[in-house]
Amino acid sequence: QEQAQQTYVYVAQPRPSVSEDDPAVVYSVNDLVLMQPVIADRFPKPDVLKTIKIGYPSAPAPTFIPSPTRGDWYERGSEPKGKGKGRKGGKSWMIQALVPSATAYVPAYVSQRRGEYMDTEAELRRKVNAVLNKVTWETFDELCNDLCRVRLVSGQQLDLVVNLVFDKAITQHHYCEMYADMCLKLKATYPEFADNTTPGVLLSFQRCLVNRCQDEFENLPVSMDLEDTEKQDVKHDSREMELLVKKRKDRVLGNMKFIGQLYLRRLLGHRVVREVVLKLIFKNKRPEEHYIECLCTLMRNIGKTLDSTEVGKQYITTFLDRMRELAGLNYGTRIKFAIEGILTLHERGWVETSFKEKAKTRSEIQADYKREEAAKSRGERNPFAQSAIAGARPSHIEDQILDEQRSRAEHRKIAAARAKREQEKREAEEHLRQAAEANSVVELSQVLPGLPPRKRTLTDDVFAESVKKMVSYFRDEPSVEELKKEWQATCPNPQLQKHALQILLNVGFENLRLSSTAAKICGELVSCGLASMQDLQEVVNRMVQ
Repeated sequence: QEQAQQTYVYVAQPRPSVSEDDPAVVYSVNDLVLMQPVIADRFPKPDVLKTIKIGYPSAPAPTFIPSPTRGDWYERGSEPKGKGKGRKGGKSWMIQALVPSATAYVPAYVSQRRGEYMDTEAELRRKVNAVLNKVTWETFDELCNDLCRVRLVSGQQLDLVVNLVFDKAITQHHYCEMYADMCLKLKATYPEFADNTTPGVLLSFQRCLVNRCQDEFENLPVSMDLEDTEKQDVKHDSREMELLVKKRKDRVLGNMKFIGQLYLRRLLGHRVVREVVLKLIFKNKRPEEHYIECLCTLMRNIGKTLDSTEVGKQYITTFLDRMRELAGLNYGTRIKFAIEGILTLHERGWVETSFKEKAKTRSEIQADYKREEAAKSRGERNPFAQSAIAGARPSHIEDQILDEQRSRAEHRKIAAARAKREQEKREAEEHLRQAAEANSVVELSQVLPGLPPRKRTLTDDVFAESVKKMVSYFRDEPSVEELKKEWQATCPNPQLQKHALQILLNVGFENLRLSSTAAKICGELVSCGLASMQDLQEVVNRMVQ
């Protein structure tokens, strides 16, 4: 091979028996094995080797010539007429090139090399589906982070991602909780875009998800029976028709389960649940059977959480009263048992005995196996049965809610302290104004011992209190920016700054709990240039003397 990046294959020399008028080259089977064509789209079409005639026995030693490109090696032709040196009956045949179709698969790197770039929507769909097809509880964190890193540039792309995740969630019931957690994570990651249909409204991930759930619910089929066209498509095969009905029903129930899981993660509110139930069982006097099944599925997924709020308790009472009415109507035994199961579940505090396992990690499966073996050794009747709370929020969601509550309480506390400080500051300013008007005289030694003897007004008392409050505020909330603002407002001139430094040192000497805070304030003021080091040394020397 040479630096020109040409590819070579072995080609045999013509046999002596071949006439000069015959342009074909005779090959043996061994020679053909050595002729392994490779993809070389950048090579021009060669002018040699138009056709090949295969002969037997083996040709002489091969030599090197440039290899043509796969797909346009040889011109199409027919078998040569007459007898030749073929293997069977003296026949010879032609090897024709394989011509790729217009829809042939081309790897991405080849298309980019040719300058043919994929459509943005098709590429995004391929990336998202590649992640969704591989995600499990074991790989959830890693693959979900990969999905969060997908770059979106428009609301249409955001809608596309939401639709792909939604379709996976309602068709794979086993991983419905996992896809709900994925939506919760994507909500906090993906940006918002302008809504083209509604000017002035931003399109977020949560809004797209709610719209998709609403569209799917509004298209809820009135009947599960197949139409005539659908029956003709499956040629009235009973098995195929049952499979289609089952897929349609699974999709409807999957939508209800996914709505419930989104409600548990606070991606949907009470109002959405209320509207869903109203359409299912309150619009008609005798709802369809699959509507009642949808309600039962929804209640099993949100019952405990909905019943834990004041508004939810009112909804639960109304829903269950309607279900008791439906239980008295002419429904099948299966529907009546489903309604009775929800009513019994509510009476037991939403505690149910579950025999179905949800999606778990490998470590959780191993732990369950050990637990079941231990239960069998103790002679328990059914170690596979588990008690669970129907419709309870996952533990990690409860922890997240508690963290948010603590964070809000901390913010409220800081806001209250800041408001109190502002109020005290306003009161101090008012006190200063009144004291300046009164201009009453007191001895300096009564308020600030250690300062040089001089006469001072009642304003000095208020000034000392302001500096002391500054120390308390900095201890509670050590904000340098707030300290700068308060110092500049309290000490507008160098004389007052020197007095304030004296007060800070007195506070540190008299109160050991505030000594470190006073020292930090002095250090911050000197480092920021709001107080001079010379003044601080002078005050310290005076106190030491």
